[in-house]
Amino acid sequence: MTRMSRILLGLLTPCCAVILCGLQAANPEPERELAAGKLAAEQGGYEDAAEHFNRANELRQDKCSECYVWLARLEMAEGKLDQALIETGKAIATSISGPERGRAQLYRGLVLVGRQGDLAQAEIAFKAAADANPECLECRVSLPLLKELAAKAVPAKLAIISVDEGDPRQKWEQYIQDSGMTWAQVYDANRSLYRAFGVDAFPRYFILSRDGIILEQFKGWNQDGKATISDAIARALAQ
Repeated sequence: MTRMSRILLGLLTPCCAVILCGLQAANPEPERELAAGKLAAEQGGYEDAAEHFNRANELRQDKCSECYVWLARLEMAEGKLDQALIETGKAIATSISGPERGRAQLYRGLVLVGRQGDLAQAEIAFKAAADANPECLECRVSLPLLKELAAKAVPAKLAIISVDEGDPRQKWEQYIQDSGMTWAQVYDANRSLYRAFGVDAFPRYFILSRDGIILEQFKGWNQDGKATISDAIARALAQ
């Protein structure tokens, strides 16, 4: 096939990757409801998704932190930030592990940023997320890979774009400068890219064709992240 230029789109947040983990329920029914809710949410069926998450929460005696986080995300997607804030409060109250608390605090911070004027409280929430779950440093850990890719990229074949989601604009601009992020940067002020790509974890990576087709995508970060993404780019360029 003819070689075409590719675009790597990395979505970064102010704090961390969302670690979607928790205790496995003895009853499989809540897990099925959660899975159905996530699928509905990915397909844009927010009302149907909410029903599944509420049902899963009921099956867990209203103590499902993950359910409340997902309900908050649905409210965020519809611009109902006051209700989303209430849901994150419930998620924090019902969390029973570091990753759960970190996830709940992360989304609380994102809601507060979206409300504007609550930036001081948002920073407190982001710090609480990092304290509760040290793995919240994943976005920062992944930065060297993007720098390396940008340094080696052949412009005719590969373009790298980072999209910020959730930071105050001034803080975002300062972070770009301090971190030496010299490739293309986009500030998603109205969260249109967040919604269009169905982002549900951070950091989030998409490899797109020149025509905008998603070839591969990755969530979060791990020790093999560099090899995984580099290999995916090589596969895309080889087509």
